Amino acid sequence: MPTGRPSSPHQWTVLERINILWHKTQPKLAAPAASQNEPVINEEIQTKINAFRAQNPKFVEYLRQLPRERVENMAILRKIEQAEQKERFRQASSVKLEAWLKTSEIATQIAERVATLPAEKQAGARINMIRSAIERQALQQVQSGPKVAV
Repeated sequence: MPTGRPSSPHQWTVLERINILWHKTQPKLAAPAASQNEPVINEEIQTKINAFRAQNPKFVEYLRQLPRERVENMAILRKIEQAEQKERFRQASSVKLEAWLKTSEIATQIAERVATLPAEKQAGARINMIRSAIERQALQQVQSGPKVAV
């Protein structure tokens, strides 16, 4: 049965040999990506979920009996709580960062840099600059090492 290519490698043309070598050296591609509507399955997480389901069958049955709207509301509420927690953390850390800035000589440098930014970016940039200054200061202290008298 003819395949369009001579059966013996000795009869192949140079272009056929190049084509074969090229295909052999190309990295193997993974399976086609799932469509955008299909979620990607993480095997490690799926294993954890399956173990939880096996250990908590009553809870799983409770969730199955809930109306879909109730389950959606629970998921949305979880996202809202995460966003609120993130905001509380940001506010608490920003208070601590501002307190550090009051005791530092870098305050004027940061104020000058922030003044050059658009108004909507100033608050976030200020906090990021303070964090970076603290990290630099801590790194300098670690790199210089403890002072040892000789």
